[in-house]
Amino acid sequence: MKKLYAAVYFLMMLSVAVTAIFLTLMPDTVPMHYNIKGEIDRYGSKYENLIMPVSMILLGVLFLLLARHFQKRQQLENQRVVLASGSVLLGFLNVLFAYFLRNSASFAPNLTDTTTDSIIFQITTIGLGFMLMILGYLMPQTSLNGIVGLRTVWSMKNERVWQKSQKAGGIIMSACGAASMLLGAFLQGISSLIGAVVLLLVGTIFAVAVSYQIFLKDQKQ
Repeated sequence: MKKLYAAVYFLMMLSVAVTAIFLTLMPDTVPMHYNIKGEIDRYGSKYENLIMPVSMILLGVLFLLLARHFQKRQQLENQRVVLASGSVLLGFLNVLFAYFLRNSASFAPNLTDTTTDSIIFQITTIGLGFMLMILGYLMPQTSLNGIVGLRTVWSMKNERVWQKSQKAGGIIMSACGAASMLLGAFLQGISSLIGAVVLLLVGTIFAVAVSYQIFLKDQKQ
């Protein structure tokens, strides 16, 4: 458990270090927002990028508080899942933010080309798919609670329904994650990310429906 806590703290501080390094390499004015075509539609001060490590620290603190919550309740399995999930999410966001910072550091204000490559959509899609696969792996490890896992009116009826719902939901999320990674590998532009979001929505609806069926079967037994 100590290693998971250390990973969360490390990834929080890594975002600060990476941002500080890139800030020294950036021009004073950098692109701050891109539209869906990859075109720059807003410029700003390079110091606006400080919102990245700030948001990472706040997110990390949230995961740490959730972990402490489960620790107090002696739900060590849920504590472990929260810390593992937080580490994966913070790691992905570090990669994503580093990509944006690199683009800003290489920005040349005197050039007329105002576009950026669309690989960011593929990076996001593949990252989302990877996180869904990790989520699918972690879900069956949770015990009945109201914060993490597949929480529906039916899955929370008892521990039996909960465990079966998490197992089924984990398989569904892992499948969605694998499909999303394939989309990110073979589709370019925002279409890959849209496809992944659609997969996630369909998978979530299906998981909820499966949870209901598991509940009905448990009631009959």
